[in-house]
Amino acid sequence: MGADRNRIDELARAVAQRTKVAWDDEMRSAEDGTDQAIIAQLETVERIIEAHWGLPGNVKNLGDFEIIEEIGRGGMGVVYKARQTSLDRYVAVKVLSWDFVSSEVSIARFEREAKALAALEHPNIVGVHSVDRVDDLHFISMELVEGDALSSVIPEHGMKLEDMLDIAVPLADALSFAHEHGVVHRDFKPANVMIDQTRRPKVLDFGLARLRRENRLSSDARKVTATFDTTEKSSLLGTVPYMSPEQAEGQELDHRTDIFSLGVVLYEMATGRRPFDGSSPASVISSIVNDCHPPVRTIRSELPRDLERIIFHCLRKNPEQRYQTAKGLRNELEELAKRIELEQFKPKPPRRSAWWKAIAVAVAFLTLVVFLDEIIEKISEMFPPPVETERAKYLAVLPFDVLGQADEDMETISLGLNEVLTTKLNQLTATQYLQVATPSPTSFSPSATTRDVGVSLGANLLVTGTILRLDMDNVRFTVNLFDLDEEIQSQTRTVDTDLKNPFTLQDRIVTAVVAMIELELDARERGNLLSHGTKSAAPEWAYLQALGLLTSHLCSGAQGWCNDRIENTDKAISLLQQAIDEDSDHAEALALLGTTYWKRFEHDGDVQWADRAREVCEKAVQIDEDLSEGHLCLADVHRGHGDFGEAKAHYGWAMSLEPTLEAAYR
Repeated sequence: MGADRNRIDELARAVAQRTKVAWDDEMRSAEDGTDQAIIAQLETVERIIEAHWGLPGNVKNLGDFEIIEEIGRGGMGVVYKARQTSLDRYVAVKVLSWDFVSSEVSIARFEREAKALAALEHPNIVGVHSVDRVDDLHFISMELVEGDALSSVIPEHGMKLEDMLDIAVPLADALSFAHEHGVVHRDFKPANVMIDQTRRPKVLDFGLARLRRENRLSSDARKVTATFDTTEKSSLLGTVPYMSPEQAEGQELDHRTDIFSLGVVLYEMATGRRPFDGSSPASVISSIVNDCHPPVRTIRSELPRDLERIIFHCLRKNPEQRYQTAKGLRNELEELAKRIELEQFKPKPPRRSAWWKAIAVAVAFLTLVVFLDEIIEKISEMFPPPVETERAKYLAVLPFDVLGQADEDMETISLGLNEVLTTKLNQLTATQYLQVATPSPTSFSPSATTRDVGVSLGANLLVTGTILRLDMDNVRFTVNLFDLDEEIQSQTRTVDTDLKNPFTLQDRIVTAVVAMIELELDARERGNLLSHGTKSAAPEWAYLQALGLLTSHLCSGAQGWCNDRIENTDKAISLLQQAIDEDSDHAEALALLGTTYWKRFEHDGDVQWADRAREVCEKAVQIDEDLSEGHLCLADVHRGHGDFGEAKAHYGWAMSLEPTLEAAYR
């Protein structure tokens, strides 16, 4: 190749100076295989430079487009501001990296996808104008958005709620529109959202991420290595935190991967930080796949619970448990925005002091006029007395007394039902004027009156009751409601039911209590109230009995046994294992079993109990991510192992899902 050494040197200088080279001609004129190999390597180097640096400096026009300045770059190529001379308009031109259009197959695939993107005409999606080619340069012309990337406008501690929702609703709408047209983004992140000068968000690069991945997979090993080393390594760090778990694990993707990514963006907009973080892409991926993110309200407590719930459902690990459509997510965000707007403009009743002040001034003035009665009437209309607000209900539920002969099984079931009833009522505290007190051992002094017990719990309403076994299969529950403000027993209800159906038993009692304290529930609240962890009676009875054995509220002196005794813990473990043998998806039983295993570990220090606790607690949360007891169980296990970061996250979730769960605060 000695005769061609000078030519090889010239080609190398041309690459270094970014001068255009006709590589096909050079390859045909090469004398032997060695020259061809060197030329191929130089061409690869040129493509790498193009991918990183964009257009050669001497290129000022691409067909109909006059290049003005570079405005951005990423894994797919470099973006320029340009003027389309034929239409005299400014556009954005994205010159694609070589690996993106490295073969005729990938070019054809790209053109098909680009045509689909061009059909996405939506006010919050950057419009694609055309797909063009000049020599070996492939590029897309698209709408030019004058503004800033969303990634640059999110404050350190998160956005104002109204500003966030003004952006979030259109983003969800854009995703919904694209999904309905068969297009999935796959790389949704703040850097791919522009905020224009009117504060309107615009989504970039729909669908192109799939093409980038497919083209790389179809390239040979040499090209893959070069592409990763030169362009993907930097973009990978920017993309990984927004991947869904299935994307991070290389699974098949559908539109729900975008819903997870939008959830990450919503979380960042709300808090100023990402839900999953780490020191390297691998550690971030591990966090996305395995870790529980801190609830947004543990970072910004003033945010509404509904926003926290929406983000939580976006970020479920299992796609089947997320919002199934972006439209459903959009509708919830839009409804939240409307409620917040209404609350801001809701007229507030005048303060009583201001009203009386106005009356006093009016009376003084009326001494000077004749029409005293008429003017007083007019002033009264102008200053109506304040509207009485709904009375807050501070409720305590005491275990029902078992009547008749001593019956340890019924005592245990009574305690279990009390725990279930208290837990179900606690679910309503986020939406109702209701607080539910947790009784303590001192509440049950034999000499204490009903009022003494209520006062010690800070309650103004107290539920008590009795259980009477009518025969082997039937029981009668008598439920009493005491109004401690009025110092009267205001209501009594009787519920007769059989012991074969624990679900009817629970539902009738909780429905009776809700009616007695006059709560008006919507359909979702009623559904949650009447839901159960299993559909089978046997595991539910076992769960109730175990719950009664483990409840920390009471020692029953009359029967001479106390629930803190270790034999009760072992009985509870046996019952819970029976429940799970009957129904392996009974998440509540799994969480309680994990907690009991942990108590056993704390009692005698045998590490097998700790290992079992972690295993069943993790399974409980996998089955039901909304189960506060599951998160509390995992938090205790992580804390016991010294993993305080994970413990804090799970305590946060437990408090978020059930704000009155005292154990989470302790």
